[in-house]
Amino acid sequence: MDFFNSYFFLFVFVKIYDKIVIGELDMKQNIIFLINSILAGIMIGIGGTIFLSLENRIIGSFMFAIGLFVIVSNEFNLFTGKVGYVFDNNYKYLIEVFITLIGNFI
Repeated sequence: MDFFNSYFFLFVFVKIYDKIVIGELDMKQNIIFLINSILAGIMIGIGGTIFLSLENRIIGSFMFAIGLFVIVSNEFNLFTGKVGYVFDNNYKYLIEVFITLIGNFI
């Protein structure tokens, strides 16, 4: 079963890559998505670090919530907020989710 899944994801990746090379996708928009997702990853990283470093869990939770609030108020792209809508949208949204995932890891 793993053999089939790996080829399926490879097939999907090749189709997405073809769309990018052909030029059907706006690269400027993809770069903006990448920057927004990198900033969201930084905010979550700072909030998580503060949460784990404080002994008082209530203050740590409050600081993590502030990190989430900054993400929502600045409309940054967080993977966990986008992945739930993958099956309801077209392939362009799937590319946005993939770019968001890469940016959150950076």
